[in-house]
Amino acid sequence: MPDPQPRHPDSTEAATKIIDALGWVYVEQRKLLCARSHDKDAFYLPGGKREPGETDAQAIAREVQEEIGLILDLKTLKLFTTIHSAAHGHGPNAQVVLICYESGFSGEIEPDAEIAEIAWFGYGDRHRCAPATAIVLEQLRNQGRIDE
Repeated sequence: MPDPQPRHPDSTEAATKIIDALGWVYVEQRKLLCARSHDKDAFYLPGGKREPGETDAQAIAREVQEEIGLILDLKTLKLFTTIHSAAHGHGPNAQVVLICYESGFSGEIEPDAEIAEIAWFGYGDRHRCAPATAIVLEQLRNQGRIDE
């Protein structure tokens, strides 16, 4: 017998929110550079979202300079990986597509006012990171570039 009640979508059928972001991967002394904003409880890669009309190169250079004061050498910019994972702090249906780049740079790390903390992480620190950053740590460990 057919169900006489109309069906309503439950929360598991809600639309997925996709966050498109860029991250800069920098390893020094076998540790990954990570940053935490004042309003976040997890660490992320330096980076962020594109402004309208920006290329990936323009956006990652702007975001890294704004967040930690470094000037990226865009001639050396190369794709590291693209991560698809849960988006930390954006609800159960949010996903992030994080396009990660590596490059040379000039300057000294000087966190901007929005950055509460800078840290250097090995694989064992992944529990302190957003899911996408934890995946980057795993990939770097698998490549033998960072320590446990």
